[in-house]
Amino acid sequence: MLEKRKLWKLMRLFDVKEQVKVGLWLKGELGKNQESTYQLFELMCNKKVTIEQIWASLYPKKAFPEKPFYDSGFRRLEHSLSSLLEVYLAFQAFRRDEEGVDLYLLRELNNRDAKELFAAKYKKAKKKLEDQPVRDETYQRKLYRLLLERVQFTVKFEPRDYKEAFLDIIRQFRTTHIYERMRAALNLDHYLTTSKNKKQISDIQSLAEVPKDWLMDKNLKQNKVLNIYYQISLMNRGKDLPVGFDRQIRDNINLFHENVRKDVYVMLLNYHGRPRMNENELERYYKLVELYEWGIGAKFLYIGDLLREVVYRNLIYYCIMSGQLGLARKYLEDLKKDLSLDIREEAYIFSLGRILMAEENYSDAKVCFQKKFSRLDWEIRARKYLIQIRYEKGERDELENEIRALNLFLGRKEGIHPKLQLNIETELKMIHKLIRSFKTKELLRLKTEVNEDNLMSDKKWILNKIDAKIRLQKSSILD
Repeated sequence: MLEKRKLWKLMRLFDVKEQVKVGLWLKGELGKNQESTYQLFELMCNKKVTIEQIWASLYPKKAFPEKPFYDSGFRRLEHSLSSLLEVYLAFQAFRRDEEGVDLYLLRELNNRDAKELFAAKYKKAKKKLEDQPVRDETYQRKLYRLLLERVQFTVKFEPRDYKEAFLDIIRQFRTTHIYERMRAALNLDHYLTTSKNKKQISDIQSLAEVPKDWLMDKNLKQNKVLNIYYQISLMNRGKDLPVGFDRQIRDNINLFHENVRKDVYVMLLNYHGRPRMNENELERYYKLVELYEWGIGAKFLYIGDLLREVVYRNLIYYCIMSGQLGLARKYLEDLKKDLSLDIREEAYIFSLGRILMAEENYSDAKVCFQKKFSRLDWEIRARKYLIQIRYEKGERDELENEIRALNLFLGRKEGIHPKLQLNIETELKMIHKLIRSFKTKELLRLKTEVNEDNLMSDKKWILNKIDAKIRLQKSSILD
């Protein structure tokens, strides 16, 4: 029961070393008549303490009640310590917020009529803010709060400057509002493109609209941060990004707060990850390799110190698809150490198998994909690649057996993502038709069927095999 109390949960936020610091801080905060509060803190430092032990220490002359947590005296004591611990946590966050410290210091200097100290501190704080590279909504918000402190100061000490200070704060309020709205619109647009809830989409559609007068403002059009937000907003509505926009983002990514940079990057990555009409496929894969290289270098694609395994596999896949097999092997080895230990070896073997297939080293690739993978989606894809390898090696009997075995596996295995299952089943059906089609007309009909299907992820391989078989039918050897 003690573990469910708010006080217990707060105490568990501190390790042994920090408990010492909290104890010293509490001694300075507590008065002479609050020894019991500090005593409760000391008791709660022990993870193994029981409510019976706490009660015996705090109330040695009172019998242990049936419901100790209903005792009014204990509840007041518990609430008092919980409130103090929350204040301590807030102070720690406050101390890490340099701009917040500056703002509260300016407010207190103003309250204490410290005119000269305020003026010097304001000048220093404003310069520190302007010297940093960030110019997104976080900068605008901080500048607005700083100007707000200046307005209060001018009312008291520099009334002649009040009008100018007031106009500055009104202008900055509008600017901050524009930045905040653009950022919010960006988030809403992203939601609109991913949500399937039509009612919610209808409810927030108007909120995602950027006012037209903002877009007509020449100053805003020239603003790098707002222009990037606006272009990404259009991208989320299905518009193509302007030529050179990737470079614009890379050159100006430092204008965004650290927490926003990753969001901007991921939206750009997702944009290039979606095939578009009349797009050069090879150029897209080259672009994706460049973006992944940037994201890895900037740590956008890491969680802590670990690289996401899907990033590892995708980068190697894009290197293969862009014909950069040497680069694929480089990243296969260089990035392996950054993967989580529990999936490192399997991700390495799976990706190595794909490289070996691209190099047409089918014997070694077969060894990789014959391994049993712990992840269901990897196991399914590995079996599919084995089927492709059997086809490439002309192992007809084994090929048919592998197709039957994988279809049975898909039918009886639970937990397969429906999209993956449909994807693989469709590819198996097309491969089965491929090995049974011999006439040119049959192959052309199959090619049309494959082209019209949007479910297959490995459509290119099947189309290549169909074309190869058609060329064989038309060759002079068979004429």
